[in-house]
Amino acid sequence: MHTCLVTVRLELDNCTLTWTKPSWDTHRSVENVNTNNQVLSEAAHYSILMKRYILRDVAFVDMDEGFLQLKYVKHIRSGILHCDLLPIIKRYKLNDITNPENCFTIIYGATISENK
Repeated sequence: MHTCLVTVRLELDNCTLTWTKPSWDTHRSVENVNTNNQVLSEAAHYSILMKRYILRDVAFVDMDEGFLQLKYVKHIRSGILHCDLLPIIKRYKLNDITNPENCFTIIYGATISENK
């Protein structure tokens, strides 16, 4: 299973969920967090939001960045079945991470029969 640590955000339009890699992710450690990189993070989220309006699609889903229009969300489930968090905890040096609180699954689709 591939994993990626991302920052998830509900945009100001209240109908778009976006996610991007944190600006400190290149260092792969929470210890190296630089709070001055807020501008870089804002620019990344803005660029993803622009893709939503340019592509005019339900979602753009990539592991490390993307967007999802919330009106197409069908179900949200907390936790991921069969997810081993130990490698993630070691990779990013996170101590207080648990599956039900930090992992979730979103089912979405534009039609009744489409489930992604």
